[in-house]
Amino acid sequence: MHRILSLNLELTDFEKRLADHFSIDAEHGELDLSHYTALSLNVSAVGASGIEGHEAIHAARRLGIPLILEAAEDPSVMRKLVGIGIPSQIALIRFVTDNHSVINTYVSDAESQSRHIDAAATQLASLADSAWELPALVEKQNSKSTSMATSAAVSNSDLQQISHTWQWNCGATKTISYPFHNNNYPGGSQVVNIDTIYNIELWASQDTDASGVYPYKYLYVYQTGAGAYPGSLIGDDKNTQGFYQEHLQFNMYWADMQNAANSMPSLASNFAVYDYNPKVTNSTSSATSSVSFNVGVSASRGGPGADAGLTVGNSYTYNLSDFEVGVAPYQIGITCGMHWDYAMCSVEGHPYSEWEDLVNNQVVDKDLYSVPELAKSSYTTNSQIVLQAPNTYEGIANVVLDFTGVYQYVGIDAVGLKDTPFHFEQTFTYSHWDETGQNMQIDFGIVSPI
Repeated sequence: MHRILSLNLELTDFEKRLADHFSIDAEHGELDLSHYTALSLNVSAVGASGIEGHEAIHAARRLGIPLILEAAEDPSVMRKLVGIGIPSQIALIRFVTDNHSVINTYVSDAESQSRHIDAAATQLASLADSAWELPALVEKQNSKSTSMATSAAVSNSDLQQISHTWQWNCGATKTISYPFHNNNYPGGSQVVNIDTIYNIELWASQDTDASGVYPYKYLYVYQTGAGAYPGSLIGDDKNTQGFYQEHLQFNMYWADMQNAANSMPSLASNFAVYDYNPKVTNSTSSATSSVSFNVGVSASRGGPGADAGLTVGNSYTYNLSDFEVGVAPYQIGITCGMHWDYAMCSVEGHPYSEWEDLVNNQVVDKDLYSVPELAKSSYTTNSQIVLQAPNTYEGIANVVLDFTGVYQYVGIDAVGLKDTPFHFEQTFTYSHWDETGQNMQIDFGIVSPI
């Protein structure tokens, strides 16, 4: 049976529920940590300063033993440990290498705290035999598809100095429903799932300008994962369609923590958008999202024949049938951001911009067009963005990532001799800000030129 070591003075409610799935030890003497699957700590009692000096936590990291953090709503706690702080009630951190961490967070259930804890415990148990197999994770990292193509020899120690990578696995489910309408439409519900992975990479450039100064650091964020799935539609015929995915939206906001305190504009002082994708696209069968940037490596570091050949980036080709992508960069005060909207734009060859466009008025008795396949199946968005900051910047960036689905249920109501369309709309947003009211924090000081 998998063993978890509790670092708390007494078992928390969450740990007691974990005891249904794991063997929980609560001894704090001289222990061989290598015998444990994970360590568990409620960080509200120790805070950010306590986590920095916690010997067992740092020993676990050196040994690659995963950590379960409870009450980690304060992002500075996790940031002190791995360089990024994702505010969360419960977080599982796995250490792949010294500069690569995989983080799972579990969202709170506003309706039932107890149900949330049970769900998180079940998910953690299912991870124990798969995601916690660290050799497999290291193998995956070594073969990762991010195009770090280089003709120069870059050592692991150099990479740990110039780069840091985090993979944030997050997801949530929500039951969406429409209320009683009439006897023909008594109400119904379906379960929506959002399952996305935010890959976050921080790099310090090795290229120098004419004066020999290293000019830039890069923050690279891109999405992978299953994306959004609306669940089995309540209605999928000529009289009912829904709930179908009408919009899938990804937002990223950022600001400089120190400059925010001084009311200085973050975009002008530190951050600029270097590249992003996808750009605006009209309805096509497929589209490509591609970004890349070069962080270089000097000949003296790479050896004879080395060049500035360390390129980071990704290119995806993705399905866009009957959907289009809108993109809107913006700045509000000291906060900047980028907004992507993957929007349904066509039904059976007819333009679509709102739910009324689903109604087929070309027949005597009104009926509904069928929504496209992407509106009722898993849809993976592939947004990517690269931010650029001066290489001298060692501050803390405040970041918010959120993912929103807009879902529509449309029906045809036969009232007397008149067919009357009606609809219900539901919105589901997954965001660490909505869950905790806290920004994500990223420490730019953990990377530097070689």
